[in-house]
Amino acid sequence: MELPAQLKKNLDILTKVQPRLASRLSAYLREKGLPPEPTLKETSQGRWVEGLGEKPFFEPQGTPGPLRSTKGVFLVYGLGYPPYLIQVLRSLPPSALSVVVVEPSWELLLHTLAKSSVYQALPRGCRISFLVDQDRALLDEAFAHNVVPLGIFPLGDAELVVHRGLDETRSDHQLFDAIKKEILYRLTMLGNSPEDTLLGVRHGALNTPRILANPTLESLKPRFEGKPFVCVAAGPSLDKNVEQLVGMEDRCVIVACDTVLLPLLRRGIRPHVVTSIERPFLNYEVYVPQVLKEFPQEAREILLVCQSVSHPLMAGRWPGPCIVVGKAESPTDRWLVGKILGGTIMISGMSVAHMAFSFASLMRASAIAFIGLDLAFSKEGDTHAKGILPQALMNDEKTRDRICVPGSLGDEVETNVIWLSFLQMFERLLSALGTRIAVSDCTEGGAYIEGMKIEPFDDYIRRECSCLSNEPIFLMENDSLEGFFPAVDRIQEIRDRIGQELDALNRVETLLEKIEETVSRAAAPALTAKRRQELGGAVADLLDECHRSNPVVSFVGQSYTHMAGASLAELRFLETVEQVDQWVQLHREMVEAHRVGVAFLRQWLEYLRPVLESSEEGAWPEATEIQPRFSAFLGQEVTDLRSPEACFLSRYLCAHDLEEGCWPPQLRWEAARFLACQGRSFEARRIMKRAYESLEGLPAPRESIAAFFLDWARMLGSHDLCELPLYAEALEVLESVGEFSDSPDQRVELERLRRHLLEEQRDFLKRFRKVTPFQDRTLRLLLHRNRAEEALTKRNLPEALRWVRSMLDEGLESYPGTCVPMAHWLLRTALNCRFAADPVIAKASREALDDLWSRRGLLAQKGFSWPPEMQAYLEEQGLQVFTQTADTQPVDLQEGEVVPGD
Repeated sequence: MELPAQLKKNLDILTKVQPRLASRLSAYLREKGLPPEPTLKETSQGRWVEGLGEKPFFEPQGTPGPLRSTKGVFLVYGLGYPPYLIQVLRSLPPSALSVVVVEPSWELLLHTLAKSSVYQALPRGCRISFLVDQDRALLDEAFAHNVVPLGIFPLGDAELVVHRGLDETRSDHQLFDAIKKEILYRLTMLGNSPEDTLLGVRHGALNTPRILANPTLESLKPRFEGKPFVCVAAGPSLDKNVEQLVGMEDRCVIVACDTVLLPLLRRGIRPHVVTSIERPFLNYEVYVPQVLKEFPQEAREILLVCQSVSHPLMAGRWPGPCIVVGKAESPTDRWLVGKILGGTIMISGMSVAHMAFSFASLMRASAIAFIGLDLAFSKEGDTHAKGILPQALMNDEKTRDRICVPGSLGDEVETNVIWLSFLQMFERLLSALGTRIAVSDCTEGGAYIEGMKIEPFDDYIRRECSCLSNEPIFLMENDSLEGFFPAVDRIQEIRDRIGQELDALNRVETLLEKIEETVSRAAAPALTAKRRQELGGAVADLLDECHRSNPVVSFVGQSYTHMAGASLAELRFLETVEQVDQWVQLHREMVEAHRVGVAFLRQWLEYLRPVLESSEEGAWPEATEIQPRFSAFLGQEVTDLRSPEACFLSRYLCAHDLEEGCWPPQLRWEAARFLACQGRSFEARRIMKRAYESLEGLPAPRESIAAFFLDWARMLGSHDLCELPLYAEALEVLESVGEFSDSPDQRVELERLRRHLLEEQRDFLKRFRKVTPFQDRTLRLLLHRNRAEEALTKRNLPEALRWVRSMLDEGLESYPGTCVPMAHWLLRTALNCRFAADPVIAKASREALDDLWSRRGLLAQKGFSWPPEMQAYLEEQGLQVFTQTADTQPVDLQEGEVVPGD
């Protein structure tokens, strides 16, 4: 078939940038030929177009004016009749970088490509892709061409251009809805933050001894291959059919998500495998200690499959067989676990349920069933089965925004963005699995997952689990797992790879210096816009080279460039002073962030070297033997965190939870100091809190108590990746130092640390306000308090009193929990200082007391109580006051007649 010249030219270009779509279009042409010419009916307002698509549509008359948006990405929904798309493309601003065209009609797309030179109409440097079908391969291809290079954040904030005539004729918006879901999915897949990624690197390094001693997945297959699997998730419908698993341990392989392990064991159901994927400490804290307390013997017979990013205490304390895997989808895990350590990686998805599914499919299960896989709220609004989550977490889950999706039972259910991403991931995993293994959704509720067979759990059990096994399936205690790879023989190879990666980090640092130098050159005065743009392009090339040097730097760095993508698109021409200033600031922030990431990676890569010297744990020493080792290490003038001793102490803390049990307070204190040296302040804080609880009531030298509080305050006020500093708690702890310290050096350190914490707190709150405008009022209150405490540090009491009064002005009505305690402080302080020798302090105190009394009505509503001393002050002011008291009520002051004063 002879194609029109314009269509052939466009298809040639499309073949290079979207080959799958070009192939589909060619197949459509071979089957159905060229679309027929439409019938046009002209009107005074435009034309009706008939014969393209299912229904006639109206094309308004005239050319659209220039789009005044400054955004970099445009989402065009509906192609219309040529030259509609050309008119849209020519109306785009110079800042346009990407155009995504969504058109579900193959006829309209072909007609446009046959009549329009769309690629020539684009602004300079702009790319275009076409989406015409929900096929995942076509979606991925379109996004890879002109979305992935720019980042998904700008697409999430794209300017929408809708063909109104077509939009009115279409009742089915499935393709457009699919695009919105894909954007949400990709935003979620970026991860929580760069800090979250770096936390995974740290946990991977700490989990290295376990990774080196892993059995391979191949060695596990003989135990599980050909058996039916039941994967147990934590959805609210789990209570409907979980009891059917009782006594099924020898008929199927039960894989539990970590959230349901304890409830299953309490029901008398012992799973064979438990999966864990999350990196926060909370996932260990909520589930593992209680399991080990209630079911220590059962845990010895359960295989733990956890991610390298999981907290090291998860695998470190697990008494049974354990395999630590890397996430195949994560560049970070492929780099650390796969490339450097030569460990096991597996497709793991985004949740423990995905991990359970992947493990079952890798073990070549005969069939797989899910229960409790709701991925939706129950009709009552519950998010999890009973007894799964603490109530506070349940309440937090319920506050998420809700989205309606098809239900598995033919109804419609409510889900949220996170669960929707989980659902999409399941559909991707099922699509990749194909028909090799039948997968059943026996949840009896929840969201519909395409690719799963919906059936009652009873039916699955009767069909797949009717035959008894000759031998127990589960792994017995001390059951040896064949396939431990010989880490000792590969130590030199791993050491060489670590050296290569450290060299790559050196190259990254050199590139960052070049970026900083080029940014400064681009910001120099008297440059032409063209020269600035050339230097801007050079900076972009250097950033790309920087990201190619190391996959973790790339992954972390891309998070920053994704977030800055929309701003960079707007600033890329560098034509105004304001654009140049913003561009320079963005790039300097990115360079600084990259440097922090590189230093972090260097620390934990160098930590791996002593780990390789001895990967076998052996017998751990008793507390009486380990405490001197902490003392000796921390007593050195220079603490070498790369030494074998530091590696040993670190591994000890990965296998022993010092918050549990009856550890000596001094050991806890020194262990916390060691963790703080490693940058693990969050873990140090919780151990210090436990040490404080065990120290209460015990005699100790006053100087030691003051030193303890100083250390604790430092840890509370320190950053630790995903965990924010607790400045208020740190300042509160510091108050205790003055009560116990008689040492001049400690008092100097106390004042220095207080000033430092207040400065850090103020800087943090100001930065936080920029990204959380919805919390602006709350943050202003905290800033007022920060100013008041800083004034006290400078011994400026009048200024402190003024800032606290400003707090009451700002938030007494809406935030009494924050303001009433400060009002009590203000009252006590002002009463004590109203007769101060310094007239400025005395005046400020009396003004504060008058201010408080003027607010008495509102203060009473908020539960404020007046001390008896206030009556004396009021009488000093010439007021007659009556006092009412009750055994269970605060003092109530009532104003009487005014009595003339002296």
